[in-house]
This record gives sequence, C-alpha cells and structure tokens, in this order.
Amino acid sequence: MEKYGSEIPPLYDLSKINVPMGLYHGDVDLLADEKDVAWLVDESRSGLKSNLIKFIKEYHFGHVSFVIAKDMQWFKDDVISLIKT
Repeated sequence: MEKYGSEIPPLYDLSKINVPMGLYHGDVDLLADEKDVAWLVDESRSGLKSNLIKFIKEYHFGHVSFVIAKDMQWFKDDVISLIKT
C-alpha cells in the first residue's frame, strides 16, 4: 500500500527488458503458480520481444527450492550452461 497506493501493484512493463532470459519455474510454487507462469510466457512472446525467453523448464520445486534445494545440480546444468551460450 505504501509503495503503490493500492493493494494491487501495477503490471511490470516487459517491453523494458532487453536481454534474453531463461524461465525456471516450479510445479508446486505457491507464489508463482502455473497461471502466473503462463501469463509471463504469453506476454513475453507477444509483440516485438517474441524471442525474449530462450529457455523454459519446470522443476518439482516450491518457490524457495530454487535457492536452497538439497541438490543444486540443476543450477549448473541449466542456468550456467544457458549463461555460457
């Protein structure tokens, strides 16, 4: 409320992103659920930035699993390899 003057924050203007992205999401993520991920993919593939997302992969993760998973091999295999390209 303090930052936006509303309970609902404004939509982020994806057209301001100008670097290729990898989208990594979890199937049990309660903060970024399937509907949110689908919206992001649809939005990023529309208009002039249709090739913005270079890699999409779903993991059996919750929201925090991406930073404190017991096995972080996924990061080396998927994130680091994408960065190297």
